[in-house]
Amino acid sequence: MSIQPLFDLTGKVAIVTGGGNGIGRACCELLAEAGATVVVSNRTPETGEAVAQAIRDKGGKALAVACDVLDDRALEHLVERTVEEFGAIHILVNNAGGGRGGHENPFELSAEEFEAIFRLNVFSAWKLCKLVVPHMARAGYGSIVNITSMASINKSPNMSAYASSKAALNHMTANLAFDFGPMNVRINCVGPGATRTRALSTVLTPEIESRMLALTSSASPPTSRVPCSTSPRRFPSGSAVRCSLSTAAACRPSTDGRQFCSCTCMTFYLIQAEHSEK
Repeated sequence: MSIQPLFDLTGKVAIVTGGGNGIGRACCELLAEAGATVVVSNRTPETGEAVAQAIRDKGGKALAVACDVLDDRALEHLVERTVEEFGAIHILVNNAGGGRGGHENPFELSAEEFEAIFRLNVFSAWKLCKLVVPHMARAGYGSIVNITSMASINKSPNMSAYASSKAALNHMTANLAFDFGPMNVRINCVGPGATRTRALSTVLTPEIESRMLALTSSASPPTSRVPCSTSPRRFPSGSAVRCSLSTAAACRPSTDGRQFCSCTCMTFYLIQAEHSEK
């Protein structure tokens, strides 16, 4: 018996924030390949539209919606536009995020800059979850993946804001699983290792890359130390996202009839060796 139907997302509508580049684009492409209708949310309209058009050119269904996740009204518009166009929301990938990657000297970083990183990595995901979960509950199917980071469990200098924001995202996700589970909505984290996307390349220095590789070699079992030279769409986090969003990861009701939804943080100690052109 084939397990492929468990990973089929035909008929599901997915929103991916930060879907225009890197891991976000990889998620959009993989979800489209699995049959999902994809809403590519991106702050830059042209970038999001390019991803949506590439999906449509391959026979998939996609819509680009410009959205700055720090703008509450833009988040509301993203959800409203999705429901208006496709009638439902089943999947959310909170991928948009960022920090100052190894340049967060605590004596130079202001409180306002620290708070801004939390607004981007934690608050925006929390707000969008609140907006989409009622639609997922009505649809009878919901699955959310928050893209966290290995920085959330590793320790590094000059990473206090970004790393702690991703750690907060992990714990927030674990707690929201108890809130959303009874509504038949799953929520999980996927925590990639460093992936050399355009976003990372803006802050990556030889010193920072050396530290990342050292963490990779010291934290990973030998079988996990795989040199990655492909694009983010083939990076293991993309497959983990697809798995977490599919019925293969569906919750099972407990014996007393309640619904439990466990949160798993899937982590990968890998660094990608090449820039993605996507």
